Amino acid sequence: MADIALNGGTYSARSLAAAAQRCVNLYPELNPTEVDPARPMTHYLTPGSVTLSSPPTAGRGRGLYRAGNGSLFGVVGSKLYKIAPNFSFTELATLTSGSGPVSMSDNGVEMLLVDGTANGYTVTLATDAVGAPTGAGFQGGVTVDYIDTFLLVNQPNTGQFNSSFGNTTEFDVFYGVVKSGSKENISAIKIVDREIWLFGVQKATELWFNSGAPDFPFQIINGAYIEHGCAAPHSVASYGSLVFWLIEDRAGNRFVARGREYRMERISTHAIDKEIKGYSTVSDAVGMVYAVNGHPFYVLSFPTADKTWVFDTSTSQWHEWVWIDTNGLEHRHRAGCMESAFGKNLYLDWENGTLRELDPSVYTDFGGPITRRRGFPHFVNEGKLTKYKYFTLDMDCGHQTGGSSDNPPEISLRWSDTRGNSWGDAVKRDAGATGEYSRQIRYNRLGAARDRVFEIHWSNDFFTALQGAWLDGEVANTP
Repeated sequence: MADIALNGGTYSARSLAAAAQRCVNLYPELNPTEVDPARPMTHYLTPGSVTLSSPPTAGRGRGLYRAGNGSLFGVVGSKLYKIAPNFSFTELATLTSGSGPVSMSDNGVEMLLVDGTANGYTVTLATDAVGAPTGAGFQGGVTVDYIDTFLLVNQPNTGQFNSSFGNTTEFDVFYGVVKSGSKENISAIKIVDREIWLFGVQKATELWFNSGAPDFPFQIINGAYIEHGCAAPHSVASYGSLVFWLIEDRAGNRFVARGREYRMERISTHAIDKEIKGYSTVSDAVGMVYAVNGHPFYVLSFPTADKTWVFDTSTSQWHEWVWIDTNGLEHRHRAGCMESAFGKNLYLDWENGTLRELDPSVYTDFGGPITRRRGFPHFVNEGKLTKYKYFTLDMDCGHQTGGSSDNPPEISLRWSDTRGNSWGDAVKRDAGATGEYSRQIRYNRLGAARDRVFEIHWSNDFFTALQGAWLDGEVANTP
């Protein structure tokens, strides 16, 4: 009997003969070695979604921001809203643009919104009065962030970034500078640990700091230079002292990076790189962060490719985050933008602007099923034809509410004898009734193969966790 442990996240290699493991709507958590050395990881359920409210006018969810005074602002379609703690929407302004991500930040007095055009929008936090940034130095912005009383924006389609005067949204024409380390446009700007990360579109990322100089307070940090830019301005997201972004280098390679201090490290696997390389468009990728159960996640969603990938910063493992439509087809997750506010992880739906909460105690997406899927490693017995007597899941069962032996939930198993290139029909087994915590889900008489990959999936509305499996096989008499 073989004890099959699950040691990582999603990994479908360039050759499926190496690995054909999907990890969908599940994230692995490391177990203490002193608890069970045979089970290094347990796979838990990604959070479900609860609908909280809808905007007065449906539209694409473009931005969600919690200001320093606790006020929550959202952009849906062309409308800027203030969202109250009871999740009601109050319209504040109409933007000239109606699509594409927006960026927001504030200085404690005013919030500034930029949308990639020449326009900008301000909100006085004390009164919710809407205005516009002043001064000839403001020429629009792609992204905006705050440092030391200043609001910084990068001008669209240029290598220049501009700063407001302290505690204002006034931009003087002389309060700006061109990125100097590499002659290219700035893709995005992000403040991390009171340092300015200036992402070029491809060649380089520079780090700047507030030197306090009277003419222009910001200067480049000598030696802090990263030989990669940013392929998607809104892929940039930060969590604590970490910053994440998507790279497409001069050789055409695409990968996901994490920066801290003055260093960059590639965090995407070869399998993720292969996947992203195949997307026709990546410049529209959106990066978001949220945390649940001690796991901070970096979410990278690709609208054109209709895919969402998630990196767990606590384990350095990836998983797929999938929404299932009414036809059972997979799509990217519904989150178009995220923010933590009012004690909840919130997001705006990318299609209709509905405000929803990510809730780990909910196991549906606003009432619809969430399909969980996990592939297992190849089982190869020295290339010999092996008959499989049974496959037993090591799975936490019995937590459903109101379940009975008359209508038990089901777990489906399918397998591939072509190294993951094609799959047979799924076989279903029931997961037992409520309270059957020691239930063993076993699949018997599974045929024979020289190389087999198993995969399970389920979409039940209750808590469970997956640890691995046991496989009993014996070599067939056939050579």
